[in-house]
Amino acid sequence: MKLGQALLILASSLALQAKDQNGDERSTPVQGISVLTDDRPDVKALQEGLMASLGLSSHPDLSKLNTSQEAVLKVYSEYWSSPGEKIPIGEPRLWTVEASVAPKRHSGSKDSLIATFDLEKKAETEGMDISLWLARLAHLKLEVESEKGKRGYLTLYDKTNSSKEHLETKWIDNGSQGFDVTVPVSRHLETAARKIVFYIRCRRCRILSSTLEVLLISEERGLKRWKRDLAGIMDCRTDRRQPKCCRTKMTVSIKKIPQLNYIIHPLEFEAYRCEGRCPRQYRPAHNHALVQDYVHQEDKKVDKHPVTPKPCCAPKTLKDLEIMYVDDKHTFRSGTWKNVIVEECACS
Repeated sequence: MKLGQALLILASSLALQAKDQNGDERSTPVQGISVLTDDRPDVKALQEGLMASLGLSSHPDLSKLNTSQEAVLKVYSEYWSSPGEKIPIGEPRLWTVEASVAPKRHSGSKDSLIATFDLEKKAETEGMDISLWLARLAHLKLEVESEKGKRGYLTLYDKTNSSKEHLETKWIDNGSQGFDVTVPVSRHLETAARKIVFYIRCRRCRILSSTLEVLLISEERGLKRWKRDLAGIMDCRTDRRQPKCCRTKMTVSIKKIPQLNYIIHPLEFEAYRCEGRCPRQYRPAHNHALVQDYVHQEDKKVDKHPVTPKPCCAPKTLKDLEIMYVDDKHTFRSGTWKNVIVEECACS
């Protein structure tokens, strides 16, 4: 291929990309963007184990969230009455904010608008300091009317920081359309942006109304208190280089795992892990550990490299963790993540 032809092909490719980013009418809509994917087997196993523990048959679709403040308070009450380990959290708040809409622009079969959601004004109305809260869920709900006999497609952009960031494009029908906008809304609140702005473009359809639902939680203080309360005699001492079998910290940050974005609380918890040496007959987990230690010692008499290893430090007792989450039927509820917190370590 000659250099001129290669440059021509490259220029054409870049032009098509630019048209798609600028909203060219001939561009083909992209299917809805879901949570970030990760093919790592450990992440997949973690996700599958949690879903099995909660009885979920599929990954929850947060864009179809269907809840109310009354339902949130009911789940909050159920959470505190559950038997497993609970991380303190204040009463969650579900805000419903109507958009302040800039004048619509109509061009042929295309309808577009700029929707602004003033969360600072909402906080003043509620008497809340929004800087103390985190947006754990944000759900943009649109009422849309498609042209008769035709399917429309809708494109959503984030314009909070003036620049236009593409979020999602999808085919739509008449009625309610939902978008999971948790990531941009939570990011803006963390950077002190209080007015959330979306640019919405609809082809072969009209946008009748736009509403933003935001589920706010505040758990940082409760988390610190919970960590102090869980400190026990089994915990490893930091002043020892080679400690005997003990429990040490292993903090899990759920908010950094996109595949678990349907967990509302906790965002972080202490799962702990076991480490350290297992000297002879030290803290045996069960009779088998004593038998294994005996066989290990007998093997050493015959060979410097015994076939039977000595017992190693491992969890003996585990605790369940109570969580609040969105299920695969798009409702807010509480549940139990089984055997996820180490309570006691022993040589096994």
